Amino acid sequence: VAVTGASMSPTYRDGDRVLVKRCSLPEVHRGQVIVAERPYKDAPASRGRSAPRQGSWIIKRAVAIPGDPVPMNNLAGLSGPAGLKVPEGCLAVFGDNSTASVDSRDFGYVRMEHLLGIVLRRATPKIAWTVRGQRRGVVTVGTGP
Repeated sequence: VAVTGASMSPTYRDGDRVLVKRCSLPEVHRGQVIVAERPYKDAPASRGRSAPRQGSWIIKRAVAIPGDPVPMNNLAGLSGPAGLKVPEGCLAVFGDNSTASVDSRDFGYVRMEHLLGIVLRRATPKIAWTVRGQRRGVVTVGTGP
């Protein structure tokens, strides 16, 4: 899966490719990076950021799993009493770069049916090289896990 945007920077950057293990919600642990289908049709461009296109993938960090307290009690449309819990079949997700991320603070929970899987590692990026302004080839650079 290709990473687009800066919401997970510096962990993953725009243009990185990641390897994803398909899984179900019980396999996701707090702190893992997940990939999910964009779970909303017309997300607001809240907090000064534009929402990704419908049908695209999102890559975010799972900050709360079912039964956890709602992080900061400020998920989209979820203002309520203290002690509000993440419901079964859902995750709360945030981008690592909170100032550039459209995440659960904007669109609420990611439901299990939208989950693709967990990120295993960054795939090896390819870097184009040039000689005197002309593209000559592509070099594969190893980055490790």
